[in-house]
Amino acid sequence: MPPRREGGRGGGRGGGDGRAPSQEWRGQEEEFRQGRGRGRGGRNPDGRGQGGREGGGGRGAGAGGGGPSRAPLEAFPPLGDRRQQQIPPETSQRPRTIVSAAGSQRGYGGTPAGPSAPVSSSSTGDVPTSSKALVPPKRPDRGTVGQKVTIRVNHFKMKVKDAPIFHYDVSIHPAVGSKGIARALERQLVSQYRASELNNLLPVYDGSKSLYTARRLPFEQKDFKVTLPEEEGRRAREFKVTIKFAAELDPYQMDLFLEGRGAVLQAPYEFLQALDVALREWPMKSYVPSGRNFFDPSFGRLALEGGFEAWKGFYQSVRPTMQGLVLNVDLSAAAFYEALPVLEFLKKSLPYFDPSRGLSDGDRAKAKNLLNRLKVEVTHRNIPRRYRISGLSLRPTKALTFTTDSGQEVKVVDYFWTTYKHKIQYPELPCLELQGRKTTYLPMEVCKLAAGQKYQGKLNERQTTNMLRFTCQIPAVREQNIKTLMSNVHDFQQNDYAAEFGIQVAKSMTSLHARVLPTPSLRYSSNQITPSDGGWNMMRSRFLRGGVIRRWTLVNFTRLAREDVDAFISELIQRCVAVGVQMDPPVIPPSSGRLEQYDTLLRNAVRNHASKSKPGEGLQLVVCLMDAKHQIYGDLKKLCETELGLVTQVCLKKNVMKEYNSLSQYLANLAMKINVKVGGQNMDLAQDLRLMVPSILGKPTIIFGADVSHPMARDDTSPSISAVVASMDWPSAVKYLARARSQRGRVEMIEHLHDMVVDLMRAFFTHTRLKPERLLFFRDGVSEGQFSDVLNNEVQAIQRAFLTLQPNGDYCPQITFVVVQKRHHTRFFPADNNVVSNNVRPGTVVDTEITHPREFDFYLCSHRGLQGTSRPTHYHVLLDQNGFRADQLQTLVNSLCYTYARCTKAVSVIPPAYYAHLVAYRSRLHVDSVAAGAGSSSARAAAAECRLPEVLPEVRNYMYYC
Repeated sequence: MPPRREGGRGGGRGGGDGRAPSQEWRGQEEEFRQGRGRGRGGRNPDGRGQGGREGGGGRGAGAGGGGPSRAPLEAFPPLGDRRQQQIPPETSQRPRTIVSAAGSQRGYGGTPAGPSAPVSSSSTGDVPTSSKALVPPKRPDRGTVGQKVTIRVNHFKMKVKDAPIFHYDVSIHPAVGSKGIARALERQLVSQYRASELNNLLPVYDGSKSLYTARRLPFEQKDFKVTLPEEEGRRAREFKVTIKFAAELDPYQMDLFLEGRGAVLQAPYEFLQALDVALREWPMKSYVPSGRNFFDPSFGRLALEGGFEAWKGFYQSVRPTMQGLVLNVDLSAAAFYEALPVLEFLKKSLPYFDPSRGLSDGDRAKAKNLLNRLKVEVTHRNIPRRYRISGLSLRPTKALTFTTDSGQEVKVVDYFWTTYKHKIQYPELPCLELQGRKTTYLPMEVCKLAAGQKYQGKLNERQTTNMLRFTCQIPAVREQNIKTLMSNVHDFQQNDYAAEFGIQVAKSMTSLHARVLPTPSLRYSSNQITPSDGGWNMMRSRFLRGGVIRRWTLVNFTRLAREDVDAFISELIQRCVAVGVQMDPPVIPPSSGRLEQYDTLLRNAVRNHASKSKPGEGLQLVVCLMDAKHQIYGDLKKLCETELGLVTQVCLKKNVMKEYNSLSQYLANLAMKINVKVGGQNMDLAQDLRLMVPSILGKPTIIFGADVSHPMARDDTSPSISAVVASMDWPSAVKYLARARSQRGRVEMIEHLHDMVVDLMRAFFTHTRLKPERLLFFRDGVSEGQFSDVLNNEVQAIQRAFLTLQPNGDYCPQITFVVVQKRHHTRFFPADNNVVSNNVRPGTVVDTEITHPREFDFYLCSHRGLQGTSRPTHYHVLLDQNGFRADQLQTLVNSLCYTYARCTKAVSVIPPAYYAHLVAYRSRLHVDSVAAGAGSSSARAAAAECRLPEVLPEVRNYMYYC
């Protein structure tokens, strides 16, 4: 680390040491506010020191010379003030515009240049809607950079007859709440009326409100009386099913879209939906459906412990691509409940469950959460019946009564003995409450979980490990299994529904030319490294900028002996120093205690250090040793990050006690995480952003990543968490600050994006003394159906942030907005079987054949797949005011995938999107900790009502989430 030059002290109590801005990032925005800025040399010859809020006379002497102390700005300076912002002269002369509609632009601060309504400058979370919707840009060109290779993709070409499909609305009275019952009604209707009323047509049904036919029915609207016979425990019921003509779906519109002709900008999704439903109808009869997936134990099953088992299955979806319509077919797997008696299931899922003693409050809450909304079958009578659970009774079975039709009050235990000669064995247990118009009870001991029910919750660590082992398949095996699936399950020669709608599907995968992009070189302190096969070894390298750790300690929550802890501390310090981190011995002696005492131990550590240190010199790092992953991890992180202002690093005992070689590798990985958590920089691209794309990234550029984390399935009360990160170190892009907010549950749009963008852009200016002129935004977690909403809401929120930063309207960085998708089922298989690990090579990119027919998107497999089959990441550009060419954006994304701070491998997702995911996960722990603290009865309600605890400046100004 270069020596630090101290600047002159500023006047007043706010004065601080000057700090020359450099391309380094120290993440100490809060110190500037409190007058504790430190002087540091920089590469900028006009480097200016920064002082505190109330000081101002200080003058910093950096490597490039001293500059006046400067208080942080509440708003950006005027665009023309080059003394403050250091922007080249031509920048301020370039007209600034904002896109507010497809193909139209308007200037800030004046009359609109087009018909669009002015964009509001409000700073609230509400986002105005422009008069015209934004649409994604056309593909600028096809990429040419890289070595050409041949791969196969699990897309199967389709042919569809040139004939319309007819769409009908379906309504059922009385309404049914289950797609299974709705489908049973439709099957019964077709069986009963196909020859007489449906002209022998074979309709397909989505289980909700849409029915499709290959030819027009002989009526516009008709009511059908359908009786659903007693089956699987359902009592016979009569329904009125109304079928009403809705639309004629013309394949010509799809042809125009696929060929890029005419004014059809978006795929005719109604036509795609009809094809999807038609191809799902056949497997629907034989397998358990879940969205576009179909499962069956005949494909493979594995017990996962805890009363769950994994089932294999397959996924299918019709997609429009550059080569035409294709059927995307892939393998899939999911966790299901075992078809066990309820008591057996609870014995497996609750470690201390004893039916003879009833349920504790904790087990009762867990049991209710596990069983809620599940279907059960009764075992105490000859006629099978199936019911859905709505909850558990508040009282034990022995205390429950109900009123008969004659008005007599009867005990549940007496009723079962009198009616079924069944003596209740476990009267201390609560009954299952059943869904229905009136409260109905069933003792747990007479109920069995129905087969084929998918588990919607989160698997524990062991279950997840077993699931991954069960589903992990090398590419060659996965490819062969998909081919077998297409030959057997998808035998379209036998598929009556495909024949009815004139659908043909090829039996062979798509073969195409991909490109392998060049591998970027990386810069360390004294050398450069060019990765090989997606990875590299930094054994002889030192971090580009090592952090300085003077004030740290360790808290031991394990039973490790003191000598083992001391040995680990010594080895950690040695390893950190070896890679360039200046790490002193612990400033206070390590402490030990039980994990449940984490609050007391950590607060004591803070107090002990404070009693021996100067004000404002808090602990920089606390290393915590834990036996294993534990629920308290989230509580510990919340305490440290939102109450104590501590950056922490948790280490598991099994890793601390590894043998020498394994321990050395673990310590190297640990050093990478610690260095960025204290403000260091591990490495950088040898070629910075200005040289990669000079015409665009030669201007000050900020790169954002964003993600939204939603509650688990069946949790309808907890909030969603939105997380945004942004780079702070142009012309590099390796250091990111983070912001997070809670918002309404299951809302995908980022509700507080405006506020977070404003905050992070101000931080960028504080760290670089530059105002961004280019903004790249990588948005994770958005499905195709949400593209329009995200584009028109979130882009406008970003644009309003510019107005907040500079209300005169002269400031409008050019935006490139890219959606990052990993949750898709496109897989690459190398045609060359000699490829290492049987996966495609890192840097494999595809922007032809399987991509969008007209929009700017590409698939990139930036990482090396070590296990299973690599999943490429799909990048889809929704807005590009910067005018990237395909090669420019693809090379930039691939290169940045080598800059992830936590490992020496290229990662599969561009780091800002990856970091946003980590921040969302960490913030979810903060919210869950708050909810858990409210007690079991009100935990979920507390989570819904609480605001996300604010991460303190001492933490949020670093990459604490790594």
